[in-house]
Amino acid sequence: MDVLNILLVVITSLASGILGVVVSNRHFSKLEKNKFKRDICLQLIANRHNLIGDEFTQALNSITFAFNDDVETIKKFIIFNDGVTAREPTPVINEKLVELIKAMLRALKMEVKDLDSKYYLITFNNKLP
Repeated sequence: MDVLNILLVVITSLASGILGVVVSNRHFSKLEKNKFKRDICLQLIANRHNLIGDEFTQALNSITFAFNDDVETIKKFIIFNDGVTAREPTPVINEKLVELIKAMLRALKMEVKDLDSKYYLITFNNKLP
């Protein structure tokens, strides 16, 4: 009976340890993916003042990889990309950019619901012209 109890303790200890590692790895992986998405969203928003700049372009190029599991964001990205490629007027492109940013924020559960769309495009710069 003692051997059976010892064996039971060893097996349950190993099983709980393995389960703990699996759960921790899944949680960490999910957090890392979310952080990656947040970083891309932040990079896009922070560099929206320079739409032909490297940082903005890098963020745009990363969207399809980072947000590939979010259908709405990918749809808004395609609409924005098609508008830029077709050289649509700036106000139209700006609205499509706002819709892309909002889709990314919704995917991250970070949307600012009471903020008017125009504030997504305003950039603040304390440098005098």
